This record gives sequence, C-alpha cells and structure tokens, in this order.
Amino acid sequence: MRLRDTALATVLGSRTDQGHSYKSLADAIYGPPDISLAGMTFWYVAATRMTEVDDIDLVSCTTPGAIVVPLLLALAQHGYLDGMPQEEILDLIVKGYQVVTGLSRAIGGPYLLAEGVWPTLAVGSIAVAAVSGLAMGFDFDDIERAVILASYMSQDSNPRGNSREVILAGTAVAGLEAALAVRHKIFVAEDGYLAPFHALLEGRRLGRQPLSMSDLISFAPPAVERAAIKHFCSARQVMTAVAASQLLTAGHKFSVSDIDAIQIAVPLAYARMVDRGVVESRRESLSSVQYQIAAALLDPVHLMDVGRRRLRTDTEFIQLMNKVNVQAAPDLDVLYPIAWPARVTFDVAGHRYQHTSDTIPVEDECSLEAVDRKVDTLSIAPNALDAHTSEVLKSFPGVTDSLASWRSVSDLIDGYEHNEGLD
Repeated sequence: MRLRDTALATVLGSRTDQGHSYKSLADAIYGPPDISLAGMTFWYVAATRMTEVDDIDLVSCTTPGAIVVPLLLALAQHGYLDGMPQEEILDLIVKGYQVVTGLSRAIGGPYLLAEGVWPTLAVGSIAVAAVSGLAMGFDFDDIERAVILASYMSQDSNPRGNSREVILAGTAVAGLEAALAVRHKIFVAEDGYLAPFHALLEGRRLGRQPLSMSDLISFAPPAVERAAIKHFCSARQVMTAVAASQLLTAGHKFSVSDIDAIQIAVPLAYARMVDRGVVESRRESLSSVQYQIAAALLDPVHLMDVGRRRLRTDTEFIQLMNKVNVQAAPDLDVLYPIAWPARVTFDVAGHRYQHTSDTIPVEDECSLEAVDRKVDTLSIAPNALDAHTSEVLKSFPGVTDSLASWRSVSDLIDGYEHNEGLD
C-alpha cells in the first residue's frame, strides 16, 4: 500500500514542470538518472515530495514515504535489490519508516517546526544511510558507521520557495553517499555518536545519549501502519481546516458568496506557517490556508492539481481569501501532534456556524482499495495520467519476488516525454 501510494506521487511529480526541472538539475550535477544512482535518487525524492500527496506521519511530523520509497525505487533500478525476496524489501520499508519517524520523535520534531526546523530534512540523510546500508547487507557496525557519517551531512532548516525539495533530495543523496563510503571502507572514527545531529537532541527525551536502532523501531503502532494518506494536494497543516470548511458548507444552506468572514483556529505550532494571505508561487499556495479554503469552496478540482502552473488570481477568489483570518488557539495545542486540529467559524448574514475537527474523512483509511481510489481521482484532469500508467500503478508492487513491477514504475517515470506547458 505504501509503495503504491508513494509511487503515484513520484510519477505525478516527475511529470510536472517542476519535476522536469529537478531531472535537469540531477542531470547537470550527477549525470543522467538512468546511469547515476545518485541522480535517480535525487530526482525521485524531489519529485515525490513536491506533490504534497505523499503520506505523512502526524506524531513525528515527517513524510517517510518521500524518503524511503524513492530511494528503494532507485536502488531497485540500479540492481541493488536483485535477488532480494519481496518480504525482505517490504521489511526494508517498515524499518525505513521507523527510522525516519523515530529520529524525528527523538528530537521533538513536531515542536521544532515552529522554530524553523523541517523534521523530515533533519533526519533525512541519517535515515537514507540506514536504509541504504540495510539494502546493501551491512551488519550493525557498518550501519552505525554509515549513520554517523551521514549525521555530519544533516541539515534542518525549513526554507521558503521551491528549493526546499532540492535541499531534501540533496540530503538523501548525502545519506546514500555515506552508505557507499562505508561500503568502500571510508568512515568517521566515532563511537556510536551522531555528533552534529545531537545538537538537536539536547534537552530532548534521549538527551545526548547515543541512538540505537532499537530506539528507532520500538514505537508502536509501526509508522508504516500509522502514516496518513493524503487525498488532495496540500500541506497537511492546512488540510483539517479545508475539510472542516467543506463540511460546514455542505451541512448548511448558504452559498459561498454569502460568507462575510472565516475564522481559522489552529495550534500555535503551525499557525504562522499556514497564515499566508498573499500567495506568489505553487509552493506557497499549498501551505496557505486562505488559498486552499478558497480553492475548496470555489474550485475543488484545483485541489487535485499537482502541477498548479496557473494559480487563481481572479477577483472572486482573492476576495474569498481576504475573508479568511488565522489565529493560534491554545486549547487546540493539547491535541497536537497526535492530531492536527482546526476550528473553523463562518460568519454568514448575522449567523455564526462553527465546526471543530481533528480528523479528515478517509485519511485514516489505509488500504489498497483507498489508494486505488486515489489513483483514479488523481489520474484525471488536470493531471491526466493515461490508462497504462494507472494500470501499472495499481498492479505495483506485484505478488511475486520479481522486481519487474518496480522497474515498470521507473520506466513510467524515466520514459515519459515531458512537454513544457502540459502537466
């Protein structure tokens, strides 16, 4: 299920203009992805994460699929998983999710978000080093060497603009580099201590004690079962408010034009992040509660548009955005990060309508059937995946030990002829 869901994101992202730019950048830095493992890993990670339809683990505030699955797709395409039984590959995914989410929980990732730390980025190089090492058959000592080396390449800032996926992809390549370095007997002389990374651990649950693999995989339920599926393109911090707004308009007899004001209350941890009354880029539109609510109420299909080449700037849309006000609500902080709640209030012709929600309909339905419905929804316009692409995705990863289905997904990505202007 996780493979299929994330593969959909990788395919969709790779076919956008931005995804094509990531491929061109990978070509320039590493050489063509079909002959460069680093180049393919870079491209796949960046293309996946930019979609904002990859899965997310709320309690760690990470997107583990965007790290683990693109890496394994690249490793499979370059022969590193040849001969590995499918159960072992699936176990790599389980361990990868646990490493990403466990590291973030160790540093208090959800609470660092408001301080400008991007948890997925902060743990990315170490997680990739660990998963790559496991895929390459490392023993525990070599995995430890790889993650220690990767910790020297870790970053944690959360930049604005469309460079953030490039930074994440570069961090993933750094983790891969660390694993390959250890494979070639190059490593840091340390004693089980993730030195630079531990700056984030000071005062946290683990203090300055060395991390162990058991620390990272002991959380229950397993993150691979816990992570939420996204059914439209959006930063997750915005999605509860969007869903609550849709429920309010569906449950009451008023039109969008009748709305006088919209109040959005969210936890302090991400109130500033989602309060974007002015949107100038695709990336900003995805994390703006004003933009996403206007899209949900006026143009729901726009929520499904992964590429978003053309943003809505018409008067009706902007006027609705301007009616949205965001505030931090201390009473909602107690639910975070187990849930990412929102309280939505509509003022309509002297009446007030309010809905508080800490869940999103269908988000927790983690099944192959739910993912296949997502494939169907996101395959139509404006993304317009062809029938063959949808069929390959729905049959991935297959039921045999063969890696043929893995390579079929990579072929969908690598063989696509991008036309500028057609996402």
